[in-house]
Amino acid sequence: MERVKEKCPKVNFLAHYALIGPYDFLNIYEAPNEEVAAKVSLISLQSGIFQAESWVAIPYKRFIELTKEIQSLNSTRINPIEGVNERPADLITISHPLRCATS
Repeated sequence: MERVKEKCPKVNFLAHYALIGPYDFLNIYEAPNEEVAAKVSLISLQSGIFQAESWVAIPYKRFIELTKEIQSLNSTRINPIEGVNERPADLITISHPLRCATS
């Protein structure tokens, strides 16, 4: 993590989880763009991590806005999940500015 802080000072780590499953750890962080997020993964790989993935997510509220924009362009109706909490689950809380989950 120190190397990431040195090489990517604009990255803000929000959470670090130990997982039970196909991955051992999950970091959730904010990055200013996809290139900086890629650097975080590359630094992790250089540090001896066997595999790293970066995921980008859209906040649920923004997703709803996007579905409404698409509906105005097309007659096909998209039904977002009703009653879902606007804050995603802790393990995938990713929002603007770009937040990434690296496992």
